[in-house]
Amino acid sequence: MLKISLEAYTQQPSVVRCTRPNCEGLLEVPVGGDERPAAMNFTCPVPSCRRSMCARCKKSPYHEGLSCQASDDKEGEIEILAKGLAKRCPRCGRLIEKRDGCNHMTCVCKGEFCNVCGVAITGGAGSHFGVPGVSCRQFS
Repeated sequence: MLKISLEAYTQQPSVVRCTRPNCEGLLEVPVGGDERPAAMNFTCPVPSCRRSMCARCKKSPYHEGLSCQASDDKEGEIEILAKGLAKRCPRCGRLIEKRDGCNHMTCVCKGEFCNVCGVAITGGAGSHFGVPGVSCRQFS
């Protein structure tokens, strides 16, 4: 009977379970209007664990100062940059993805840069590509 009550208790939206494998840590947290736990730091109450994670999205460590969605976006940005799928515009910081064409990139902010080395280009493509000492190729 007690086991059934514990299982029912752990199914409540306000009960957050630690995500560390084999940890039995549980904590009751506030629930928002959408019946989901609030985005808040959950520190596992088990002394040998003490894992820090978000009570809402279960990410560890807790993403202090970022919403769960922004945390996903930030992680996505990091992955895109790490894989070399996009570069940051040196003028405004936006991520720019090269799908085709040459390595002379123009951002929506009108900033221009080299997709190979990331340096800002002022004065058109000819001021960077084909210049002695610059190994970047405009077309590759």
